[in-house]
Amino acid sequence: MTKNKQLAQFLALLNNEPAHHIGYCGEDVEEIEQTLREDFTESAFAIAYDNERIVAAIGLDIDGTSAEVWGPFMQCREQVPLLVNMWSQLLEKHSTIHTFQFFINEENKVATEFIKAIGAQQTGWHSVLRWQQQEQPEMIPFTLYEPKFYEMFAVLHNEAFPNTYYDAKTIVQRLNDTHELLLLINEEGQLQGYAYIEVDVLHQWAAIEYIAIAPAFRRQGLGTKLLAIALTRISATHQIQEVQLTVSTANEGALHLYRAAGFIVKHELVSYQLKK
Repeated sequence: MTKNKQLAQFLALLNNEPAHHIGYCGEDVEEIEQTLREDFTESAFAIAYDNERIVAAIGLDIDGTSAEVWGPFMQCREQVPLLVNMWSQLLEKHSTIHTFQFFINEENKVATEFIKAIGAQQTGWHSVLRWQQQEQPEMIPFTLYEPKFYEMFAVLHNEAFPNTYYDAKTIVQRLNDTHELLLLINEEGQLQGYAYIEVDVLHQWAAIEYIAIAPAFRRQGLGTKLLAIALTRISATHQIQEVQLTVSTANEGALHLYRAAGFIVKHELVSYQLKK
């Protein structure tokens, strides 16, 4: 068994349990193994073994001088000092990283104790919502992104999500056959709203990463319409019957919109940040 395979099996086993769940990590063994192979260097994980069996792991999904933390993963609360020691080793190997983001299930007591031990600060509460197709959706007209729409899109996105993980430029750079930007454009050529979706056909996974309506067009039912467009695109065009997304728990309007569309709460997560 390869190292990535063994690690993927360990992560999937724990991440399917709310008491050990980490928001940045997937829950399917093959998907996790592929991500480890494509997005992580060998030094990006600190792993503890007991007779060749993995008992703890912490990883860094690195982007420049920041990183999303996969973990900590451990079954025993009594071993939090071990996690802190593993964390120190990771920091020594990656001294150029200055900002660390954590996304931890509210039921994950081990990770919560670890967070307190290293001094990370809470930044928010989030709900992970899941939708499963129940019937054949109705096709609603929309416009796929073209470069001529960039300025309008950038203004709306950066206004709606000023401190987010993907700015407008990054989203456009990520666009391909499975990363799509769906637009609502009215007859006057104005951008009313957009949804950015990512799908993984191989692992039958999809996410609505962003959805926003321009201020001048709010309270007209366009949020519901745009959400229906995104779900139809995912289920009818890409043949994926389940969608997951994350919303700030404080955003009651968005939560109401998604629940009305059939989404249910799968996880409640807490975000933390550590700067050094």
